[in-house]
Amino acid sequence: MAASTKKFTILLCVVASQATLLYSFGYYTVVVLLSSTTTMEEDLGMTESQGHHFRRDTRWTFFFACFISGFVADFLGRRSTLILSGTLAFVGFLIMSLAVSYGVLITGRILSLVGIGLGLPVAPLYIGEVASPSRRGCLNTIPEILSVLGLWLGVLTRAAIRDLPATSQWRVMVGMGIIPSLILGVGMLFLPESPCWLVRRARVRDAKVALQRTLKTAEEVEARLLGLRKAARIPPTMGDENFDALAQDIRVLAIWQELRRPLVRPQLKKLLISVFTIQCLQPMSGVDLLTYESLMRYPHNGPGTPVEFVMEELLPLCGRLLPILAPLFLSDVIGRTPLVCHSLVAAGISMVFISTTTTMLNYDISPRVVKELKRWSTIAFFGSFSFGLGPMTMVHSSEALSFKVRAQVIGIAVMVNRLLSFGLYCLKPALDRVFESLIYWIINLGFLFGLWLCGRYIIETSNDSLEVLDNDFRPTLELSLGPLAT
Repeated sequence: MAASTKKFTILLCVVASQATLLYSFGYYTVVVLLSSTTTMEEDLGMTESQGHHFRRDTRWTFFFACFISGFVADFLGRRSTLILSGTLAFVGFLIMSLAVSYGVLITGRILSLVGIGLGLPVAPLYIGEVASPSRRGCLNTIPEILSVLGLWLGVLTRAAIRDLPATSQWRVMVGMGIIPSLILGVGMLFLPESPCWLVRRARVRDAKVALQRTLKTAEEVEARLLGLRKAARIPPTMGDENFDALAQDIRVLAIWQELRRPLVRPQLKKLLISVFTIQCLQPMSGVDLLTYESLMRYPHNGPGTPVEFVMEELLPLCGRLLPILAPLFLSDVIGRTPLVCHSLVAAGISMVFISTTTTMLNYDISPRVVKELKRWSTIAFFGSFSFGLGPMTMVHSSEALSFKVRAQVIGIAVMVNRLLSFGLYCLKPALDRVFESLIYWIINLGFLFGLWLCGRYIIETSNDSLEVLDNDFRPTLELSLGPLAT
């Protein structure tokens, strides 16, 4: 890529990835920090049931927003959906930070959750459709980096405001969400729409302008545009104009309609299994449970000394951030499936140590040594997760499907992903009453099953143009399975 085009594309990815930063920052602020203190309830005169409703019950609006995000992105466009996401999140965080009553607070909470839910699935979808095939894996790893940085933002903000009055701390923490929301909403105004969406709407001229901003040469632009036109059934002889009469209708139930087509069904089912397999593997790895446990260790004021702060707060986050550099450079070289498989193996080994050390701590066996071993096992797990399964989940999901169903499937898959994570979070207390490390031993069995699923069902999609899968799933479509497939 030319230097200017490369910088613009990276900027585009960073702006769109604010949606994932918003999710992780909102998770840290509300689920971790505000669940560990009653300052907010005391400040606003909230009852215990209202506090519970604010933290847990309102998240169903987030799940619903994820579910409809694909449909909204199909109707409004990817860029417009991200602008709407940033706007709703901005208004929501602003209202929450200035709230004077429970009603105002809950209104801001719902608006912010809807905004975050709309943006979380659409951001990698947008990046995947804008990026060139040879750089798509690298660029779509940026959302995972921003997701970890969202946790960093929460931890560092909390450390910076420890000396503020208690009634101001929660408002500052919530108000910090305004910054990424503003970057997302305003920044997307200056970025192009997805060329895939534009061509499907028969806006060929606009798609060409968008491609010229992200591709290096005129030859690359023409080649990509030709592939998009072919997939959209727009003849090359019609020129580079906008043809409203050829715009393809966006069908609300495109997934079910496509499944009813006899020649489409086998290929689409295989792709759907691939996407939902990797989306389910991510939360079932237990990464969200370990993140919650790590961040809740010092939930309110944090560790006392700088050394404790680094060891207990920043080191686990470094374990999630630094290994992402590997898929950033390797995902377009060795492929998605090898990274996911190796990540599963390494994370599974780390989880065995976590399960063992947790069991030993329950029986008070060498607590000081075992505690240190568990800490480093957790860091190793985070590193193994970030090496492949973390970033590759959305990379694979954003490029495995045809345009007709891509956005809708991603929205539903992300909703399922987050529902599974929430289900594990709710299941853990019940299993802890039986045996405290039981949930981790169950997850260990899941890793073995997940490795088999990875080799059996996950499809390799690196370096393939998205237009290859946009040709109505013809029976001659060839799918390249991962190296462990049998």
